[in-house]
Amino acid sequence: MSRSLLLVLPSGEAPEVEGVVAALRARNFAILGKKELTLSAEQAEAFYAEHDGTRAFAPLVSAITAGPLAALALELPGAAAVLDELIAAERWMHVHVSPPAE
Repeated sequence: MSRSLLLVLPSGEAPEVEGVVAALRARNFAILGKKELTLSAEQAEAFYAEHDGTRAFAPLVSAITAGPLAALALELPGAAAVLDELIAAERWMHVHVSPPAE
């Protein structure tokens, strides 16, 4: 089984979290955990550290710290590829996928 972390970012345009969960369950994802949290600027900068020094860095940090986000821990064989397909199909623009820390 592959695990992944899906963040539904705070935005008026972001999909409703329950709609995201329903779409994930329809694709047979196991929802291992769901938590609402608000990141500090320092946490956001660490999360997006790979983008530091690019033009995308400040907008990414701003978007993820704009309010509470939903963090979903997911499990499914080939989770990352299935998530990529689902995000494209649903046109979710305010979600971020990353593998969870080991």
